[in-house]
Amino acid sequence: VDDFGYWAGCRKAMEDFAQARGLDMHVNAIDETGVWFAVS
Repeated sequence: VDDFGYWAGCRKAMEDFAQARGLDMHVNAIDETGVWFAVS
């Protein structure tokens, strides 16, 4: 996910998405702004 570590709106959208669906996201940094995540 691009801009996850840069823009708070991106991070909030991902957190809201996961919470609404009851997902447990494990976020892993790629660099200062990008992340990848696994869902369990």
